[in-house]
Amino acid sequence: MDIVVSPITATGIKTVVPFTLRVMDTFSRSSEIKIQFQGDGYSRSRNWFSTQETGGKLSLSIRGKPGFCLASLQNLIGVAKRPAGSTPAEIFSIYSSEISHWNLHVPFRDLFGPSEEFELELTGPSYSRESTPIVRDYESGLKCSITISGKPGFTQVAAAQLNINAPFLQQLLSRMLDA
Repeated sequence: MDIVVSPITATGIKTVVPFTLRVMDTFSRSSEIKIQFQGDGYSRSRNWFSTQETGGKLSLSIRGKPGFCLASLQNLIGVAKRPAGSTPAEIFSIYSSEISHWNLHVPFRDLFGPSEEFELELTGPSYSRESTPIVRDYESGLKCSITISGKPGFTQVAAAQLNINAPFLQQLLSRMLDA
């Protein structure tokens, strides 16, 4: 299951981002927070030109300006703390009214700094991966990959939010995989 959150799909979040942050976002490049989760029974096998996947896999991408991405991430974390709606649109609009109370600000120096990427990969005890260049690639087991792309201040704030709220994010992922 792939869920993509952008200003087009989550208009309720975009409209409640504080004004000062929206002004800074107009001068900022787009950012992305991507979370991929593979269930314990997941396996992927690639031989030459064919790929076979089985088992549960969830891919969540939040794409847009830094303020929007952080607001969406905070909303996602807020939903994990309380009972969530049934559709992705409901998940990302339930607590958007609380966004103005969150700290979503990234440093001003981010406008002039180079972009960077933060990657984190967590695997379960039964995870395995075998790879032969070009010919064969096999992967199975529990794995969670988090990639945050953007300016240094943005990646630090997003990574800190994921670190502080890791149990709530885990609950949300398990709910989405169960649905």
